[in-house]
Amino acid sequence: MKMLIRHTLLALYLGAAAAIAAEPAVLISNVTVIDGTGRAPQPGRTVLVQGDKIVAIRDHDIPTPGATKIDGRGKFLIPGLIDTHIHLQGGRGADRNPTVDVDTGRRFLHGFLYAGTTAVYDSANYDKFIFTMRDLERSGRMISPRIYATGYLLTRPKGYADGGGAATVDTFEQGTAALDRLIVQKPDLIKFILAPHTVGMVQEVPTFSPELFHRLLMYANSRGYRTTVHATEGPVQRQAVEAGIDALAHPVYMTATDNELAPMIAARNIPVSTTLVVLWNIFSLAEDSKHFDDPLYRAMLTPEDRVYFHDVEQQRYKTTTLGKWGKEAFQLASTNVRKLYDAGATLALGTDRTIGATVHQELELLVGLGIPPLQALKIGTLNAAKYLRQEDRMGSVEEGKLADLVLLDADPTTDIKNTRKISQVILGGKVVDRGALDLPINKR
Repeated sequence: MKMLIRHTLLALYLGAAAAIAAEPAVLISNVTVIDGTGRAPQPGRTVLVQGDKIVAIRDHDIPTPGATKIDGRGKFLIPGLIDTHIHLQGGRGADRNPTVDVDTGRRFLHGFLYAGTTAVYDSANYDKFIFTMRDLERSGRMISPRIYATGYLLTRPKGYADGGGAATVDTFEQGTAALDRLIVQKPDLIKFILAPHTVGMVQEVPTFSPELFHRLLMYANSRGYRTTVHATEGPVQRQAVEAGIDALAHPVYMTATDNELAPMIAARNIPVSTTLVVLWNIFSLAEDSKHFDDPLYRAMLTPEDRVYFHDVEQQRYKTTTLGKWGKEAFQLASTNVRKLYDAGATLALGTDRTIGATVHQELELLVGLGIPPLQALKIGTLNAAKYLRQEDRMGSVEEGKLADLVLLDADPTTDIKNTRKISQVILGGKVVDRGALDLPINKR
């Protein structure tokens, strides 16, 4: 009987080993690994990917017959970048009405992938659109960064973001009904608005009372869902933190913060999406639109996109108070992000944009605050995975993690702009053909 058990176990082991060996393998040799944890770069490593996972990282050769071999000499391997705050184009038409434009959504997602972003979190959108895109990605019917999504957010009637497809809520009963409708669609994070003013502090608008907000958060948590919030003024962000919010969609940028808020956020381990570039884009575009001529932008923007940004958006910011406000808001956000970093809070890269190139601008802005490049990379990878509570699956170059990787031609720890020098992108263990993505650069 014991002999039979041993033979059975051996057969099972050999069968499992054969199945693993049969999975597609990628072997990256002699590469410098920057693993996303904040540890120092590790030169001369060999990384074996099998199936969709990293299975081995060694300082010597790993014989792997049949593997796709990549020579990593002189190159640098980082985790795929993660953007924790986008609003994907394609959920709203030119008339601002909700739509499901899969082609537009796919093109912008391909822009993120081209730029080395292997996961995105859509922080509010037309629910039918964004969950359609997520289903296409997760079923393998569309090549795309991994998509995490909220669907619609919750706000007060006539409050901030009302009219953009949000669920408007006056009572606890209305709120639970809106949450139940959303939960059927399995959002990855539920988002609320806690904003007593419109952009620029121009107008006072209704927002949730502390009691109602807390009750709705607890209801979402009781159903097994994490929460995030747009709360960009100091007092309401403190309210959200004290109510038990799980993540913050922005740093404070409408007001200064007191000296206690950042340590409180750090102590409660609440990740904060950085979202500096959205404010930088507003005031910089009002002054000069030349950053849209950057090669990475040109790779993914159509002529129509470029006209829109160069002309329509630029004129809007120049002819209104938005440009001036954007500069002031950027300065406040920068100060508050630095406070969070100094307090030891978990900062997670987010752009609040929908163009893949802005991920690299966000990294550069973080380094511009005095954050070392190695730590900025952690913010853009492992910390961003923590924002999504996916850190056990992705966000670092470690054995057992998903093989979402970016191979760079230059060292990003000496110059963060080197994250733009992309040699190859690997998503789920497969090398992405960047030349086959649905982007303007591939149609010229």
